[in-house]
Amino acid sequence: MRSAIGSIQRLGKDRYRVSVEGRPTPDGRRTRKSKVVRGDRRDAEAVLARMRLDEGKGDGFPDITLAQYWELFYEPTLSALAKSTASSYRYSWEGLVKPLFGDRPMSSLKARDVERGLLAIEKPGAQRNAYKLLRQMYNEAYRDEVVEDNPMSRRIRLRRKEAYRPEVLLLADVPAWLDAV
Repeated sequence: MRSAIGSIQRLGKDRYRVSVEGRPTPDGRRTRKSKVVRGDRRDAEAVLARMRLDEGKGDGFPDITLAQYWELFYEPTLSALAKSTASSYRYSWEGLVKPLFGDRPMSSLKARDVERGLLAIEKPGAQRNAYKLLRQMYNEAYRDEVVEDNPMSRRIRLRRKEAYRPEVLLLADVPAWLDAV
């Protein structure tokens, strides 16, 4: 079965062979690397994507969408993070980032588009969480050479959080407050 970034062959109930075209040898011959993966199709896709990155460093990812990048590259790495951080990233992805940018090709997303999309999120805290996740994903994609330009490296203005100001009862106001109570 062909994938967008290599080939996947089902070997049995929970085994797949993934293969990707490697770098040519010095004499010009084509090479191919393969690996057997235990798990389901999604696990095979993730291993294939990682192999492709290691082999080609981004060559051959024509307009990968943000949702594809999440599924193939970023989400499998969340297990290395703290449980609360991974949970927060998943929540931000499902509720905030995926509806806004999930179907967009990563290379077409510009800083202005990100800023407009994030400003559509009403709560400043949620807006910042979505920003953090996008920044992490794009930084990782840029480091792995999946994208040539990182829109998150530019200044993106977000709505300011209002400072929390607790109501303080002054000593002079205590008698009036006690009378009211």
